[in-house]
Amino acid sequence: MQATLTAHGINTVRCHNNPQAPCPVLHVSGALTWKQRRMIRQIIGDRGWHVRFAPKSARQIDVRVTIQPGAAPVGSGWPLPVNAAALESDDPFVCLTRRDEIQRRRLLTGSLQHLFKRAARRQFQRGQGFWVAPHYWFVSGLSRDTDEDEFDLDEGSTLTGLIGPPYHRIIPRPARRHFYEVCRALDIDIIFVSDGIDFKNPRRVLGVVFETYDVHGGRQRAEERHFVGMPKVRIMFHEFELTNPFQSSKYPEPDYEDIGRARIMHVFRDRGEADEHIKLPVSSNDILLPLLTV
Repeated sequence: MQATLTAHGINTVRCHNNPQAPCPVLHVSGALTWKQRRMIRQIIGDRGWHVRFAPKSARQIDVRVTIQPGAAPVGSGWPLPVNAAALESDDPFVCLTRRDEIQRRRLLTGSLQHLFKRAARRQFQRGQGFWVAPHYWFVSGLSRDTDEDEFDLDEGSTLTGLIGPPYHRIIPRPARRHFYEVCRALDIDIIFVSDGIDFKNPRRVLGVVFETYDVHGGRQRAEERHFVGMPKVRIMFHEFELTNPFQSSKYPEPDYEDIGRARIMHVFRDRGEADEHIKLPVSSNDILLPLLTV
């Protein structure tokens, strides 16, 4: 399967694996009348949220509130205690929206950490590292930059070439959607994590990615300077084109066989050497166009 990404977004099709699907979900518990439920459903729907009422169980991605008559408009702790009337104002939704973002980020980073732990238990004969792109529906899961000659049957990668389960099985779709928004704002098309990186480091790198997005409100693209001072890792950005490959005498070059053009964030193990100037080519029309084949 092939798909095209441009600076203005990606052309997608409707499918169960599409991380662009929106929908924060509010799980509401508490003693509610039929009229209150209808009112809450209307208020939540007008704000672009879905609602799930108890006794239905809250799902992993749900933001949970409990309606408590006579309580403060917005309490503290989770599930968040609120009174029903407070949901008609904007105040609770500032807190709920931030909570939704935090939950999506935790689920994403936790799932990627799980995949890297599984990758650490395997021995690879080829390649320099891993491609990470859970924000694209056409990328099935964590994979090597070069296909292996031999496959690990225990990992189920005989046909897919994936490390661990595919993204859509372990990362909720809203979490992937949020990461798509973050990467698009920071101008990150795809992430390459080289061999030798401890699984904790990709998690720390993602923390800086999210922090950069929050601090600049999504109006500043990620640069190497944002990651200066991170222990044991070196972050490099490279606007790759087929005619302008990544060139460094210190850090390994990934296999770009399935990529046409992209702004790639490289996560290398810091080799503790002096900085080296690396030519970062820019497309003449400044359009990023990775061509990924799954």
